[in-house]
Amino acid sequence: MVNKTDLANLRDYDENNGRVLSIYLDVDQSNVSNLNRGFELALSDQLRLLTSFEEESERRDFEASAALVSAFVSRYLPVERGLVLFAKSTGSLWVRELNVPTKTDVRWGRHAHIQPLIEALDEYQRYGVVLIDRSKAKIYTVLLGKVEKYAEVLSGNFVRHTKTAGRDHLYSQPGFQRKADEHVHLHMKRVVETLEDLVAALPFDRLILAGTAESTSEMCKQLPKWLKTRVVGTAPLSMSATESEVLAITETIEQKAERHFEFARIERLLDASGTRATADVSETLKAVNEKRVRELMYAEGGPIPGTRCRQCGAVFTVNDSLCAYCNVAVDPVENVVEAAADRALAAGASVEQIRGEAAGRLNAAGGLGAFLRY
Repeated sequence: MVNKTDLANLRDYDENNGRVLSIYLDVDQSNVSNLNRGFELALSDQLRLLTSFEEESERRDFEASAALVSAFVSRYLPVERGLVLFAKSTGSLWVRELNVPTKTDVRWGRHAHIQPLIEALDEYQRYGVVLIDRSKAKIYTVLLGKVEKYAEVLSGNFVRHTKTAGRDHLYSQPGFQRKADEHVHLHMKRVVETLEDLVAALPFDRLILAGTAESTSEMCKQLPKWLKTRVVGTAPLSMSATESEVLAITETIEQKAERHFEFARIERLLDASGTRATADVSETLKAVNEKRVRELMYAEGGPIPGTRCRQCGAVFTVNDSLCAYCNVAVDPVENVVEAAADRALAAGASVEQIRGEAAGRLNAAGGLGAFLRY
Protein backbone atom coordinates (compact mmCIF):
# COMPACT_ATOMS: atom_id res chain seq x y z
CA MET A 1 0.00 0.00 0.00
CA VAL A 2 1.30 3.45 -0.95
CA ASN A 3 0.93 6.52 1.27
CA LYS A 4 2.10 10.13 1.23
CA THR A 5 5.09 9.31 3.43
CA ASP A 6 6.31 7.05 0.63
CA LEU A 7 6.24 10.01 -1.77
CA ALA A 8 8.34 12.08 0.61
CA ASN A 9 10.87 9.26 0.94
CA LEU A 10 11.18 9.03 -2.84
CA ARG A 11 12.95 12.38 -2.87
CA ASP A 12 16.07 10.38 -2.01
CA TYR A 13 15.87 9.07 -5.57
CA ASP A 14 17.35 12.15 -7.22
CA GLU A 15 20.17 12.84 -9.62
CA ASN A 16 22.68 13.55 -6.82
CA ASN A 17 22.73 9.82 -6.12
CA GLY A 18 22.52 8.57 -9.70
CA ARG A 19 19.77 8.23 -12.27
CA VAL A 20 16.54 6.38 -11.53
CA LEU A 21 14.67 3.68 -13.44
CA SER A 22 10.93 4.19 -12.83
CA ILE A 23 8.59 1.29 -13.61
CA TYR A 24 4.79 1.14 -13.59
CA LEU A 25 3.63 -2.32 -14.57
CA ASP A 26 0.13 -3.59 -15.32
CA VAL A 27 0.02 -7.07 -13.73
CA ASP A 28 -3.78 -7.38 -13.49
CA GLN A 29 -4.59 -11.06 -14.07
CA SER A 30 -8.05 -10.19 -15.35
CA ASN A 31 -6.29 -8.81 -18.45
CA VAL A 32 -5.70 -11.63 -20.92
CA SER A 33 -2.39 -10.13 -22.04
CA ASN A 34 -1.00 -10.55 -18.52
CA LEU A 35 -1.76 -14.26 -18.24
CA ASN A 36 1.17 -16.70 -18.41
CA ARG A 37 3.36 -13.85 -17.11
CA GLY A 38 2.76 -11.69 -20.18
CA PHE A 39 3.62 -8.64 -18.05
CA GLU A 40 7.26 -9.78 -18.05
CA LEU A 41 7.36 -9.60 -21.83
CA ALA A 42 5.74 -6.15 -21.74
CA LEU A 43 8.45 -4.94 -19.34
CA SER A 44 11.24 -6.36 -21.52
CA ASP A 45 9.80 -4.66 -24.59
CA GLN A 46 9.64 -1.29 -22.79
CA LEU A 47 13.21 -1.61 -21.47
CA ARG A 48 14.54 -2.34 -24.97
CA LEU A 49 13.11 0.98 -26.18
CA LEU A 50 15.44 2.93 -23.86
CA THR A 51 18.61 3.17 -25.93
CA SER A 52 19.62 6.85 -25.78
CA PHE A 53 22.38 7.56 -23.24
CA GLU A 54 24.67 10.55 -22.87
CA GLU A 55 27.71 8.53 -21.79
CA GLU A 56 28.87 4.93 -21.54
CA SER A 57 28.74 5.15 -17.74
CA GLU A 58 25.04 6.05 -17.95
CA ARG A 59 24.38 3.04 -20.15
CA ARG A 60 26.05 0.78 -17.57
CA ASP A 61 23.96 2.33 -14.80
CA PHE A 62 20.79 1.72 -16.79
CA GLU A 63 21.67 -1.90 -17.49
CA ALA A 64 22.42 -2.54 -13.80
CA SER A 65 19.11 -0.94 -12.79
CA ALA A 66 17.19 -2.86 -15.46
CA ALA A 67 18.76 -6.14 -14.33
CA LEU A 68 17.70 -5.43 -10.75
CA VAL A 69 14.10 -4.79 -11.80
CA SER A 70 13.95 -7.75 -14.18
CA ALA A 71 15.25 -10.12 -11.51
CA PHE A 72 12.57 -8.97 -9.07
CA VAL A 73 9.73 -9.19 -11.61
CA SER A 74 10.83 -12.69 -12.67
CA ARG A 75 10.11 -13.89 -9.11
CA TYR A 76 7.02 -11.77 -8.53
CA LEU A 77 3.63 -13.45 -8.15
CA PRO A 78 0.82 -11.00 -9.03
CA VAL A 79 -1.58 -10.19 -6.21
CA GLU A 80 -2.82 -6.69 -6.97
CA ARG A 81 -3.53 -4.95 -10.29
CA GLY A 82 -0.36 -2.88 -10.56
CA LEU A 83 3.29 -2.93 -9.54
CA VAL A 84 5.52 0.12 -9.02
CA LEU A 85 9.31 -0.08 -8.86
CA PHE A 86 12.12 2.48 -8.63
CA ALA A 87 15.64 1.15 -9.09
CA LYS A 88 19.20 2.49 -9.11
CA SER A 89 22.48 0.95 -10.15
CA THR A 90 23.62 1.09 -6.53
CA GLY A 91 21.26 -1.82 -5.82
CA SER A 92 18.52 0.29 -4.27
CA LEU A 93 15.05 -1.01 -5.12
CA TRP A 94 11.71 0.52 -4.02
CA VAL A 95 8.62 -1.64 -4.61
CA ARG A 96 4.91 -1.15 -3.95
CA GLU A 97 1.72 -2.80 -5.22
CA LEU A 98 -1.39 -0.90 -6.34
CA ASN A 99 -4.88 -2.35 -6.52
CA VAL A 100 -6.02 0.26 -9.06
CA PRO A 101 -5.74 0.34 -12.88
CA THR A 102 -2.06 0.79 -13.76
CA LYS A 103 -0.68 1.58 -17.20
CA THR A 104 2.68 0.01 -18.05
CA ASP A 105 5.27 2.77 -18.33
CA VAL A 106 9.08 2.83 -18.07
CA ARG A 107 11.14 5.99 -17.50
CA TRP A 108 14.87 6.58 -17.08
CA GLY A 109 15.92 9.95 -15.70
CA ARG A 110 17.45 12.11 -13.02
CA HIS A 111 14.36 11.87 -10.80
CA ALA A 112 11.84 9.20 -9.85
CA HIS A 113 8.71 9.48 -12.00
CA ILE A 114 6.16 9.87 -9.19
CA GLN A 115 3.31 11.66 -10.94
CA PRO A 116 1.20 8.49 -11.42
CA LEU A 117 1.51 7.79 -7.68
CA ILE A 118 0.39 11.34 -6.86
CA GLU A 119 -2.62 10.90 -9.13
CA ALA A 120 -3.55 7.53 -7.62
CA LEU A 121 -3.42 8.87 -4.05
CA ASP A 122 -5.52 11.85 -5.10
CA GLU A 123 -8.16 9.88 -7.03
CA TYR A 124 -8.47 6.98 -4.58
CA GLN A 125 -8.67 8.58 -1.15
CA ARG A 126 -9.59 6.62 1.98
CA TYR A 127 -13.34 6.19 2.40
CA GLY A 128 -15.34 4.93 5.35
CA VAL A 129 -18.28 2.70 4.47
CA VAL A 130 -21.09 1.69 6.84
CA LEU A 131 -23.33 -1.20 5.78
CA ILE A 132 -26.22 -1.17 8.22
CA ASP A 133 -29.66 -2.44 9.10
CA ARG A 134 -31.73 -2.13 12.29
CA SER A 135 -29.80 -4.81 14.20
CA LYS A 136 -26.29 -5.06 12.80
CA ALA A 137 -23.65 -3.12 10.92
CA LYS A 138 -20.39 -3.72 9.09
CA ILE A 139 -17.84 -0.93 8.87
CA TYR A 140 -15.20 -0.90 6.12
CA THR A 141 -12.36 1.27 4.92
CA VAL A 142 -11.59 1.56 1.20
CA LEU A 143 -8.26 2.91 -0.04
CA LEU A 144 -6.53 2.60 -3.42
CA GLY A 145 -8.96 -0.05 -4.62
CA LYS A 146 -8.63 -2.18 -1.50
CA VAL A 147 -11.48 -2.82 0.95
CA GLU A 148 -10.89 -3.95 4.53
CA LYS A 149 -13.44 -4.65 7.24
CA TYR A 150 -12.76 -2.55 10.33
CA ALA A 151 -15.53 -3.75 12.64
CA GLU A 152 -18.86 -5.52 12.88
CA VAL A 153 -21.45 -4.13 15.28
CA LEU A 154 -24.20 -6.42 16.52
CA SER A 155 -27.15 -5.25 18.58
CA GLY A 156 -27.56 -6.55 22.15
CA ASN A 157 -29.94 -9.38 22.95
CA PHE A 158 -33.53 -8.29 22.58
CA VAL A 159 -36.34 -10.55 23.73
CA ARG A 160 -39.63 -9.97 22.01
CA HIS A 161 -42.59 -10.80 24.26
CA THR A 162 -46.03 -10.96 22.65
CA LYS A 163 -49.48 -12.20 23.58
CA THR A 164 -51.70 -14.29 21.40
CA ALA A 165 -55.12 -12.83 22.20
CA GLY A 166 -57.13 -10.28 24.13
CA ARG A 167 -57.22 -6.51 24.51
CA ASP A 168 -54.03 -6.56 26.58
CA HIS A 169 -52.18 -7.61 23.42
CA LEU A 170 -53.59 -4.68 21.47
CA TYR A 171 -52.63 -2.16 24.13
CA SER A 172 -49.12 -3.63 24.37
CA GLN A 173 -48.21 -2.77 20.77
CA PRO A 174 -47.26 0.94 21.30
CA GLY A 175 -45.09 -0.07 24.25
CA PHE A 176 -43.44 -2.79 22.22
CA GLN A 177 -42.74 -0.36 19.36
CA ARG A 178 -41.14 2.08 21.77
CA LYS A 179 -38.87 -0.72 23.01
CA ALA A 180 -37.96 -1.60 19.42
CA ASP A 181 -37.20 2.04 18.59
CA GLU A 182 -35.02 2.37 21.69
CA HIS A 183 -33.22 -0.79 20.68
CA VAL A 184 -32.49 0.60 17.18
CA HIS A 185 -31.40 3.94 18.65
CA LEU A 186 -28.89 2.23 20.94
CA HIS A 187 -27.62 0.16 18.01
CA MET A 188 -27.08 3.26 15.87
CA LYS A 189 -25.33 4.97 18.77
CA ARG A 190 -22.89 2.07 19.05
CA VAL A 191 -22.21 2.30 15.31
CA VAL A 192 -21.45 6.02 15.63
CA GLU A 193 -19.05 5.36 18.50
CA THR A 194 -17.27 2.72 16.41
CA LEU A 195 -17.05 5.16 13.48
CA GLU A 196 -15.48 7.76 15.75
CA ASP A 197 -12.86 5.19 16.76
CA LEU A 198 -12.21 4.46 13.10
CA VAL A 199 -11.66 8.14 12.25
CA ALA A 200 -9.14 8.38 15.08
CA ALA A 201 -7.28 5.25 13.93
CA LEU A 202 -7.54 5.63 10.13
CA PRO A 203 -8.60 9.19 9.27
CA PHE A 204 -10.93 9.69 6.31
CA ASP A 205 -12.86 12.68 4.98
CA ARG A 206 -15.59 10.86 3.05
CA LEU A 207 -18.24 8.47 4.29
CA ILE A 208 -20.74 6.24 2.46
CA LEU A 209 -23.88 4.80 4.07
CA ALA A 210 -25.20 1.57 2.57
CA GLY A 211 -28.22 -0.59 3.37
CA THR A 212 -31.96 -0.06 3.15
CA ALA A 213 -33.24 3.48 2.66
CA GLU A 214 -34.81 3.34 6.12
CA SER A 215 -31.58 2.26 7.82
CA THR A 216 -29.29 4.73 6.04
CA SER A 217 -31.73 7.56 6.75
CA GLU A 218 -31.87 6.69 10.44
CA MET A 219 -28.07 6.33 10.57
CA CYS A 220 -27.60 9.77 9.01
CA LYS A 221 -29.87 11.32 11.65
CA GLN A 222 -27.76 9.79 14.43
CA LEU A 223 -24.43 11.06 13.08
CA PRO A 224 -22.86 14.07 14.82
CA LYS A 225 -22.56 17.12 12.58
CA TRP A 226 -18.82 16.69 11.94
CA LEU A 227 -19.43 13.17 10.61
CA LYS A 228 -22.63 14.04 8.76
CA THR A 229 -20.74 16.58 6.66
CA ARG A 230 -18.48 13.76 5.44
CA VAL A 231 -21.33 11.70 3.95
CA VAL A 232 -20.93 11.80 0.15
CA GLY A 233 -23.52 9.23 -0.81
CA THR A 234 -25.90 6.43 0.13
CA ALA A 235 -26.52 3.14 -1.65
CA PRO A 236 -29.01 0.26 -1.42
CA LEU A 237 -27.02 -2.81 -0.45
CA SER A 238 -27.84 -6.11 1.25
CA MET A 239 -26.18 -7.00 4.56
CA SER A 240 -24.96 -10.15 2.81
CA ALA A 241 -23.04 -8.10 0.22
CA THR A 242 -19.49 -9.26 -0.49
CA GLU A 243 -16.45 -7.04 -0.11
CA SER A 244 -16.24 -6.89 -3.91
CA GLU A 245 -19.77 -5.45 -4.00
CA VAL A 246 -18.85 -2.94 -1.29
CA LEU A 247 -15.81 -1.90 -3.33
CA ALA A 248 -17.84 -1.57 -6.53
CA ILE A 249 -20.47 0.70 -4.98
CA THR A 250 -17.74 2.76 -3.30
CA GLU A 251 -15.87 3.32 -6.56
CA THR A 252 -19.07 4.45 -8.31
CA ILE A 253 -19.88 7.01 -5.61
CA GLU A 254 -16.21 7.94 -5.25
CA GLN A 255 -15.85 9.06 -8.89
CA LYS A 256 -18.94 11.28 -8.73
CA ALA A 257 -17.87 12.78 -5.39
CA GLU A 258 -14.34 13.47 -6.58
CA ARG A 259 -15.55 15.32 -9.70
CA HIS A 260 -17.96 17.37 -7.56
CA PHE A 261 -15.29 18.37 -5.05
CA GLU A 262 -12.79 19.19 -7.81
CA PHE A 263 -15.22 21.50 -9.58
CA ALA A 264 -16.03 23.35 -6.36
CA ARG A 265 -12.33 23.69 -5.55
CA ILE A 266 -11.44 25.10 -8.96
CA GLU A 267 -14.27 27.62 -8.73
CA ARG A 268 -12.86 28.77 -5.38
CA LEU A 269 -9.36 28.95 -6.89
CA LEU A 270 -10.46 31.11 -9.80
CA ASP A 271 -12.53 33.36 -7.53
CA ALA A 272 -9.60 33.85 -5.13
CA SER A 273 -6.92 34.21 -7.81
CA GLY A 274 -4.76 37.26 -7.15
CA THR A 275 -5.10 37.15 -3.37
CA ARG A 276 -4.20 33.89 -1.63
CA ALA A 277 -4.37 31.87 -4.85
CA THR A 278 -3.10 31.93 -8.42
CA ALA A 279 -4.13 30.28 -11.68
CA ASP A 280 -1.24 31.78 -13.65
CA VAL A 281 1.40 29.18 -14.60
CA SER A 282 4.41 31.48 -14.16
CA GLU A 283 3.18 32.80 -10.81
CA THR A 284 2.35 29.29 -9.63
CA LEU A 285 5.86 28.06 -10.43
CA LYS A 286 7.34 31.07 -8.66
CA ALA A 287 5.29 30.24 -5.57
CA VAL A 288 6.46 26.60 -5.77
CA ASN A 289 10.09 27.73 -5.88
CA GLU A 290 9.55 30.01 -2.88
CA LYS A 291 7.73 27.29 -0.89
CA ARG A 292 4.57 29.39 -0.63
CA VAL A 293 2.18 26.76 -2.03
CA ARG A 294 -0.38 25.17 0.26
CA GLU A 295 -2.19 23.16 -2.41
CA LEU A 296 -0.97 22.64 -5.99
CA MET A 297 -3.50 21.69 -8.67
CA TYR A 298 -2.99 20.72 -12.29
CA ALA A 299 -5.43 19.76 -15.01
CA GLU A 300 -5.71 16.38 -16.67
CA GLY A 301 -4.57 16.61 -20.26
CA GLY A 302 -1.43 17.40 -22.20
CA PRO A 303 1.91 18.21 -20.57
CA ILE A 304 2.97 21.75 -19.73
CA PRO A 305 6.50 22.30 -21.08
CA GLY A 306 8.98 24.22 -18.94
CA THR A 307 12.52 24.32 -17.62
CA ARG A 308 14.32 23.16 -14.48
CA CYS A 309 17.52 24.37 -12.88
CA ARG A 310 20.07 21.57 -12.83
CA GLN A 311 21.69 23.11 -9.75
CA CYS A 312 18.85 23.96 -7.34
CA GLY A 313 15.90 22.26 -9.04
CA ALA A 314 13.80 25.42 -9.38
CA VAL A 315 11.13 25.24 -12.08
CA PHE A 316 10.15 27.82 -14.71
CA THR A 317 8.19 28.29 -17.91
CA VAL A 318 9.79 27.81 -21.34
CA ASN A 319 10.38 31.57 -21.50
CA ASP A 320 13.08 31.35 -18.82
CA SER A 321 16.62 30.51 -19.96
CA LEU A 322 18.43 31.23 -16.69
CA CYS A 323 17.61 30.24 -13.14
CA ALA A 324 16.36 33.29 -11.23
CA TYR A 325 18.00 31.94 -8.07
CA CYS A 326 21.33 30.49 -9.29
CA ASN A 327 21.79 32.47 -12.51
CA VAL A 328 22.82 29.31 -14.34
CA ALA A 329 21.38 27.73 -17.48
CA VAL A 330 18.23 25.67 -17.09
CA ASP A 331 17.34 22.40 -18.80
CA PRO A 332 14.12 21.94 -20.78
CA VAL A 333 11.57 19.49 -19.34
CA GLU A 334 8.72 18.00 -21.29
CA ASN A 335 6.26 18.43 -18.43
CA VAL A 336 7.06 20.95 -15.71
CA VAL A 337 4.08 19.73 -13.67
CA GLU A 338 5.91 16.69 -12.32
CA ALA A 339 8.95 18.74 -11.30
CA ALA A 340 6.69 21.32 -9.64
CA ALA A 341 4.73 18.61 -7.83
CA ASP A 342 7.97 17.10 -6.56
CA ARG A 343 9.11 20.42 -5.09
CA ALA A 344 5.66 21.21 -3.67
CA LEU A 345 5.47 17.86 -1.88
CA ALA A 346 8.95 18.36 -0.43
CA ALA A 347 7.77 21.68 1.02
CA GLY A 348 4.76 20.06 2.69
CA ALA A 349 2.10 21.07 0.15
CA SER A 350 -0.63 18.79 -1.17
CA VAL A 351 -0.87 18.03 -4.90
CA GLU A 352 -4.03 17.20 -6.82
CA GLN A 353 -4.85 16.33 -10.39
CA ILE A 354 -8.09 17.87 -11.65
CA ARG A 355 -10.31 15.90 -14.06
CA GLY A 356 -13.56 16.25 -15.95
CA GLU A 357 -15.39 19.56 -16.26
CA ALA A 358 -13.16 21.16 -13.63
CA ALA A 359 -10.08 20.31 -15.72
CA GLY A 360 -11.58 22.27 -18.62
CA ARG A 361 -11.98 25.31 -16.37
CA LEU A 362 -8.39 25.09 -15.13
CA ASN A 363 -6.97 24.41 -18.61
CA ALA A 364 -8.60 27.58 -19.85
CA ALA A 365 -6.48 29.48 -17.31
CA GLY A 366 -3.25 27.62 -18.17
CA GLY A 367 -3.62 24.22 -16.56
CA LEU A 368 -1.74 24.87 -13.31
CA GLY A 369 -2.73 26.76 -10.17
CA ALA A 370 -2.33 26.85 -6.41
CA PHE A 371 -3.74 28.01 -3.13
CA LEU A 372 -0.98 29.86 -1.30
CA ARG A 373 0.20 30.01 2.29
CA TYR A 374 0.93 33.72 1.94
